[in-house]
Amino acid sequence: MTLPDLPILCYHRVVPEAPADSKINIHVTCETLDRHLSQLRRRGMVPITFGDLTSDAPLSGRPVILTFDDGYRDNHQYLLPLLEKHDARAVIFALGDRALETNEWDSGCGETPVPLMSDAEIRECHASGRIEIGSHGLTHRSLLGMSAGDLEHELVASKSELEDLIGAPVTAFAYPYGYWGKRERDAVERAGYLYGITTDAGTPLSRDRYSAGRRIVFPDTGRFGFFKKTSRWYPRYRRLLGRT
Repeated sequence: MTLPDLPILCYHRVVPEAPADSKINIHVTCETLDRHLSQLRRRGMVPITFGDLTSDAPLSGRPVILTFDDGYRDNHQYLLPLLEKHDARAVIFALGDRALETNEWDSGCGETPVPLMSDAEIRECHASGRIEIGSHGLTHRSLLGMSAGDLEHELVASKSELEDLIGAPVTAFAYPYGYWGKRERDAVERAGYLYGITTDAGTPLSRDRYSAGRRIVFPDTGRFGFFKKTSRWYPRYRRLLGRT
C-alpha cells in the first residue's frame, strides 16, 4: 500500500491558559488550537487518523494528522470538545501502564506533575469516534539501550494493555522522546504495529511507515509558523536549512 506524504503534527497538552511555571513548555492554549483547526478548514485540510489511511474509503480534501503525546487529562477536557466543534479527528498516544497517573518522567527537570487521563476518559475519547488511541510505550521510557527482551515487552505489553482498555486494535506507536534506530524500528514492526511515529528526524510516511516524522507545534508557533508546518513544501524547506 502506497501512503501519502501528508503533514503529521505533534502536540502534547491543551490548556485554557499557558502555565506560568512550566519548564518544558509542551502545550498550546485552547484558543490557539481553535485557531489552528479553523485555519486548516479554511485551507481545505482535513484532520484524519492513521486508521483512515488503511481504510478502503477514499481520503477527502488535503489530509493532515494531529497527534497528541502522553495522554494528558486536558486532552479529554479541552481537545475532545474542540474536535467536535470543528468536526475533526486526532490521535492520542497514551501509555500502557494504567497505574501511571501523572507525567512523572518530567520530574527530573522540575516540571509540576500533570494528571493523565483515567481509563474511563480514554475509553470516552475512543468511543467518541473523534480520537484514535495509539501507544507511547508503557511508562514513557526511551527504547534506546533496552535489552531485546525489555524492548519486546515494552512494545507488545503496551499494545495489549491499551487494546484491552478500548476494545479495539492499537496500530500506531510513537517513540518516546522521538528516539529510535533500526533495531527499535524493526521491533515496532515485529510487535504488530502498522506505524512507528517519531519527531523531526523521521522520514516521509511514503518512504517508511515505521520512522514517520512529525512537525512539532510549540507554544510560540505563530500563525505563519503553523502555516509552514502544515505546508507541502515544509520538508524541502527544512532540508534547505540543513535541519534533517
